[in-house]
Amino acid sequence: PASIQYVLDSGMNLKVVMDNAHDGNSFLTIVPSLMNISRNTMEHPNLQKLIRDKNQKFDAVITEWMFNEVYAGFAGVFDCPLIWFSTVQPHWMVVRLVDEVPNPAYTVDILSDNIPPLTFLQRVAELLLQTMGRLIQTFWVYGLEEDIYNEFFVPVIRHRNNTVPSFETLRYNVSLILSNSHVSMGGPARLPSNVISIGGYHISPKVKPLPVDLQKVMDNANHGVIYFSMGSNLRSNQFPEEVKAELIKMFGKFKQTVIWKFEEDLPNRPNNVHIVQWAPQQSILEHKNCILFITHGGLLSITESMHYGVPLIGIPVFADQFVNVARAVKKGYALKVDLSYAMAADMETAIKTIIDNPKYAARVKELSQIYHDRPIPPAKELVHWVDHVVRTQGAPHLRSPAFVKMHTWLHFMILLALLYGTNAYKYLVVSPIPGKSHAILGSAMVTHLANAGHEVTYVTVILPEKPIPRVTVVDLSDNLKYFPADGAMNLKAIMDNTHEGNSLLAFVPMTINMSRNTLEHPNLQKLIRDKNQKFDAVITEWLFHEVFTGFAAVFDCPLIWFSTVQPHWMVVRLVDEIPNPAYTVDILSDNVPPLTFKQRVEELCFQTMGRLLQTFWVSGLEENIYNEFFVPAIRDRHNTVPSFETLRYNVSLILSNSHVSMGGSARLPANIIPIGGYHISSTVKPLPEDLQKLMDNAKHGVIYFSMGSNLRSKQFPEKVKAELLQMFGKFKQTVIWKFEENLPNRPNNVHIVQWAPQQSILEHKNCILFITHGGLLSITESIHFGVPTIGIPVFADQFVNVARAVKNGYAQKVDLSYSMAADIEKAIKEFLHNPKYTTRVKELSQIYHDRPIPPEKELVHWVDHVVRTQGAPHLRSPAFMVPWFAGVFNCPLIWFSSVEPHWMVLQLVDEIPNPAYSADFLSVDSVPPLTLKQRVIELYTQITGKLLQIFWLSKLEQDLYDELFVPHIRHRQNSVPSFDTLRYNGSLILSNSHVSMGIPLKLPANVIPIGGYHIKPNIKPLPKDLQELMDNAKHGVIYFSMGSHLRSKKFPEEVKKDLLRMFSKLKQTVIWKFEEDLSNRPSNVHILKWAPQQSILGHKNCILFITHGGLLSTTETMHYGVPTIGIPVFADQFVNVARAVKKGYAQKVDLSYSMAANIETAIKEILDNPKYTTRVKELSEIYHDRPLPAAKELVHWVEHVVKTNGAIHLRSPAFMVPWYQKLYLDVILVLLVTVLVFKYVFIFTKKTLFEKRKEKFN
Repeated sequence: PASIQYVLDSGMNLKVVMDNAHDGNSFLTIVPSLMNISRNTMEHPNLQKLIRDKNQKFDAVITEWMFNEVYAGFAGVFDCPLIWFSTVQPHWMVVRLVDEVPNPAYTVDILSDNIPPLTFLQRVAELLLQTMGRLIQTFWVYGLEEDIYNEFFVPVIRHRNNTVPSFETLRYNVSLILSNSHVSMGGPARLPSNVISIGGYHISPKVKPLPVDLQKVMDNANHGVIYFSMGSNLRSNQFPEEVKAELIKMFGKFKQTVIWKFEEDLPNRPNNVHIVQWAPQQSILEHKNCILFITHGGLLSITESMHYGVPLIGIPVFADQFVNVARAVKKGYALKVDLSYAMAADMETAIKTIIDNPKYAARVKELSQIYHDRPIPPAKELVHWVDHVVRTQGAPHLRSPAFVKMHTWLHFMILLALLYGTNAYKYLVVSPIPGKSHAILGSAMVTHLANAGHEVTYVTVILPEKPIPRVTVVDLSDNLKYFPADGAMNLKAIMDNTHEGNSLLAFVPMTINMSRNTLEHPNLQKLIRDKNQKFDAVITEWLFHEVFTGFAAVFDCPLIWFSTVQPHWMVVRLVDEIPNPAYTVDILSDNVPPLTFKQRVEELCFQTMGRLLQTFWVSGLEENIYNEFFVPAIRDRHNTVPSFETLRYNVSLILSNSHVSMGGSARLPANIIPIGGYHISSTVKPLPEDLQKLMDNAKHGVIYFSMGSNLRSKQFPEKVKAELLQMFGKFKQTVIWKFEENLPNRPNNVHIVQWAPQQSILEHKNCILFITHGGLLSITESIHFGVPTIGIPVFADQFVNVARAVKNGYAQKVDLSYSMAADIEKAIKEFLHNPKYTTRVKELSQIYHDRPIPPEKELVHWVDHVVRTQGAPHLRSPAFMVPWFAGVFNCPLIWFSSVEPHWMVLQLVDEIPNPAYSADFLSVDSVPPLTLKQRVIELYTQITGKLLQIFWLSKLEQDLYDELFVPHIRHRQNSVPSFDTLRYNGSLILSNSHVSMGIPLKLPANVIPIGGYHIKPNIKPLPKDLQELMDNAKHGVIYFSMGSHLRSKKFPEEVKKDLLRMFSKLKQTVIWKFEEDLSNRPSNVHILKWAPQQSILGHKNCILFITHGGLLSTTETMHYGVPTIGIPVFADQFVNVARAVKKGYAQKVDLSYSMAANIETAIKEILDNPKYTTRVKELSEIYHDRPLPAAKELVHWVEHVVKTNGAIHLRSPAFMVPWYQKLYLDVILVLLVTVLVFKYVFIFTKKTLFEKRKEKFN
């Protein structure tokens, strides 16, 4: 009471503030008040009784942050996780507790009323505010807090016989921050995964009825009601008498009814002014006749104004009220009046302006729609995340990699409120990548969108197995002839080093050729030439190029990217500033944060080179394609032609096929939505009868080996096959190997499946290990079903996926090599003998599953949100300086990235992430945390990648754009945007990623991880024979598949023999996806030419997944919680497997002639060591723990882009700031010039005075 009275009688007294006797907006004023409150709180007898009671136990402590952190001591006393609750918008003082301090070039102090984008002087002011704030904290506040901690908390901790942590350790040992904020009220912030926005949670869905007298007053207010309240802490009766009189007189001039919250009776009131000493504020604002709210600008009042859609006049007095009102004014639904003796006249002018101009009411209604358009209500999200912290023992998987690095040096997704009813929209989904894993994600996405009642046009090379209601397919299947069947995806070629599967230089020409072939196809030409075709949003898959942004310009709608991989700098750059490579890794890197010095150098190099490649190579290629194909189509529609650069970054949303359980805790912008696992059905299809029987009878468990849908196990060299079979034959476990043909001389425990129902296998209780290539789908399914993995990364993100899985503790990595059989054997033994892998994967699986809503629901929600909010501009990052062409582009662009988010994708919507902690998509060995060497490599990779994009790829894309899109744009009589404009004009990026499989990245708001969305909730039943096989696999099933592109039959003969010999050693049943019959198979090896992978992985007896590490396989292994052995071959497979290994649920086996031995070692490691299975189950739990299913999130965000006309509210603030301003180079230049001028003046003055003195002396 004393402390409360202190505040009320000093800082919160209106007359004192108006007389300038108290500064209500000074850190130096606020700190002493709050320190007094803290000391009075700690001295209170009731609190002393609580903390001294040894019987008191708590699962978590939730304490309010308000300019001091001394209450972190409660977590030390009760030895439980700490959750901060911040009552204000996210800002540097709060964010620093869980992440690096944000850049003041585009983020403002909580006590500042500057609003991004900032002018030069404002940026200088923010830099000074943050610098002074840090100095005050370090040299003053920290000492005061330390004294209180030592006096009140340390004795109690010792009394409980607990180790006393330092206060500095406790302060930053934060599991979660609940932020009373929302993008509609503040701005699109790039937040870490453990900062959850729950603004509006205090508002009940059912408003209490007004008192009878007040109800009658408002009902009879024919001209509307003006509601005036200075909040609960400020008292209107403290206004000076002359101000009260002037306010009464001013209100009397209006015909509107005025309701004034006043703490005592007020004489001489006009008839239209009504006094209420207690005001039911929500009930008043909710009334249809309430037309204006005059408020002090407290965040609760701002939130309620937004919730009920009432414009306001703000009179800020204290702390965050200034910035709250400034933001409301900036957003166009409020006016500001200064607290002064002349405020009555200013208020009168403001009231007339708002009443006479309908734009304020219209604007607040628009923002209110955005505010309400959330996957789940904020109150439910609050409960979910608090429970999640407890269930996951402090949610360490959400911790920012930047924060790990910051502490070494001692230094997400907005998913909220009310679900709107779904309207039927028309979506164009462009997924032309000729890979089965990509087709799985694409098919799952369009299925979820169609199931939500939307009409979908699906551009694909691989047709759905059966027609999907409300889905029109644009058939590009004859483009499969352009796909390098025996080159890029051939295991033997990769093992013989004749093909580089993890180089940006290899990917770019391939993807550019795919783009050109796609756009040249007659069926696609027919689509874009049809002027009658209209779409509400375009969702297009991101994969190392952004030329398909042109579709958004052709059809004049928002753009949503879908990223099939974990969020990374290439994707984040499309909606936000590029993340810092000191703690985020490139998508092709298998470094995993926290990074070593060497790894940070590698990531910096990766990102730098990547940016250079993009700028000087890739962008040119893309620009050419844009000009060639898109510009004519835009002009044909009589639309204005935007530049490709503008389009590229005009992104409403990014759907990310990711989840924190698979990747890591990421600081993402509001328009990046993780939906990893959306492709996994909630109900796993039953296994085929034979496979069911096999897995059921696998008494020792099943090791599932699959190299995914793109890699084929039959392509292993014969020697490797033989060694693998020999190695598997040593085990008592049943091995299920996805092998594309029959495999002779198989041991009895090795079973070949040419088609593997992976989810069903991983879901089976007897599936104890998943040997996989580390594709994100397999990693996701492994986490989903809680199966530890051995990762054999081959390609692209597979390396980082496996590295993350290893880092997460549920995987081991086996290199793809001729000695891989021995390595797999070692890894399998480790898994079998050490339960930590299984334990860990079960933990992660629990985290994966612990979500407020399933990923497929979240997918749908956010896609719809983009549409409903006309492109979701409210989610756009202020770090992203790209003009919004809302008047030109009526159709947003949505990217879909099939790999983990990385710098190439992120650059389309954000600044490029920092390669010191984010690895390149093609980085092989860089999984954060990075060593010095890895950071050098990542820096080099990003630099070269950017150079290639700028000087090569952009030109190729430009040519394709000009050739294939421009004629169609012109044909529609649209203005032709430049390809560069289009490239960055993405509304959304849908990323096929999830933090459980990758790493926690700081993603922009319009990058949405939807990893796992392709996995159906109801998995198809296994074929009868396969069901029986898996059911009878008493020792478990090992599922082996090299994916849909790589063919096991193309393994060299010696490799095949080695694999069969290896598998024969195992007691586990082996299901091998093999494309043809395989002679001399051991009895435990079963061949499937087609493998229902999800069904296999979903089977309880699937204990191991041997995979190529493709993202779908990685996702499915995470989804079903099956440990993996990754054999990466191509592209992201390397990083996928590396991440899986890093996360601890996989082992990597190199694709080589000795791979059978390596796989045998890996199998033994995983089967003998339960830590892999445990780990993948842990990650799978994390993967499944989402507010919405990935598929629903996909649909939501795509719809959101359309509803919000491109979701510009999601755009990154980093995109609004040029690079030189982010580095404060202009400020430094001004300071240098100033110093030089002063130096010159000083020297000139000194010289002049000296000369005069000399003359006088002479």
